[in-house]
Amino acid sequence: MASSAFSPSPNAPGSILTFTTPFPQPASCSSILTTSVQVITGYGTTATSTYLLPDTTDARYTACLAPAGGDKFSFSPAVCPQSWTAWWLGWSSVDGDRRGTAAIISTAYCCSPSFSLPEETPDVLSPSCVQIITATTGPNSNGGGPVETTALSKALVPAWHISWKDTDVSTLSPQPPAITSGRFKTWVPGSSPEPQPTQGSALGSPLFYFLVVGLPLIVVAAIIACLFFACRARFTRPQSSGRRGFGKKTPS
Repeated sequence: MASSAFSPSPNAPGSILTFTTPFPQPASCSSILTTSVQVITGYGTTATSTYLLPDTTDARYTACLAPAGGDKFSFSPAVCPQSWTAWWLGWSSVDGDRRGTAAIISTAYCCSPSFSLPEETPDVLSPSCVQIITATTGPNSNGGGPVETTALSKALVPAWHISWKDTDVSTLSPQPPAITSGRFKTWVPGSSPEPQPTQGSALGSPLFYFLVVGLPLIVVAAIIACLFFACRARFTRPQSSGRRGFGKKTPS
């Protein structure tokens, strides 16, 4: 039984492998896992997490690794393994040379089917792809009260980290989508990439300006108009009745 999460070694300089076509990882790799259980208890709360991690001691696990790559998961230029999904595609830097030319370096992470990489981790070369198996909650051990006992079971496998220059695109198959600005959340070859959700994307829309600027002005103007006519009606009526009273002549 494993006691710690899987942590691949970083690539040494000059040893990055190239994969211009998808690496066909065996489907059995998703089941070559070992179990690690973590229990955290304190302040009336108990959390039990069961992690399924790659079983590196299994002889079959060797076929799950890239040829000659060992326990390294960063490749350039490269594409994702066969049938995998690319996550968080974007350009990271611009690489220049002595001749003054520059090439944009794009990066992405790769996860096998049924796994996901929900949060962007730009500073980690090989984060873990996640598959939630079960997630349950229940009352505390004393019965009743708030929900304080949780149980979580999920599988964690290392993600591939790939990168390429814009000058490498013609050599890659399938070719990654063009990244001119921003980032893509996911991309599956043969389909359009999914844009990364952005906050405040409606700030420049006419609807936004109408709701934030135009509508309040309309409401304020309507309130002022109502107050104006209400006050005018209130002060106009007594003056009219007074004029009629003083205008009467007393019979002689």
